[in-house]
Amino acid sequence: MAIIGSKVQVWRGVADQTSSGLSKKDLTRKKIDGKWRYRSKKQMAVVKKKGQKSRIRWTAALKKARVMLRKEYPESSGKLVLVLKPSKKYSGLRVTKNEKKWGNFLYKTAKLLYSSSK
Repeated sequence: MAIIGSKVQVWRGVADQTSSGLSKKDLTRKKIDGKWRYRSKKQMAVVKKKGQKSRIRWTAALKKARVMLRKEYPESSGKLVLVLKPSKKYSGLRVTKNEKKWGNFLYKTAKLLYSSSK
């Protein structure tokens, strides 16, 4: 009879499987905010794939927004530099606005294009 325990117990070898039937070969661990989190490999694959798709969609929306803004406002061409940084607080990307007026306009346009591309 298999010993049932938490994901941590299964990872450490104290238990054979979790209550949902996951064994050590089905688990993986990831350090999030300084703590180890134990997840199933299937769950991590789904999250990773979903994150990659959203980043690709966001980058495409940002490129379209830049082109639209340059066509509509030629004087903004030197001020359209946005820096994409990974955010510790949120999963995904954060936009740092260099020039407030054009940055806000570019961000709002990109967000609109991103939400309409779903």
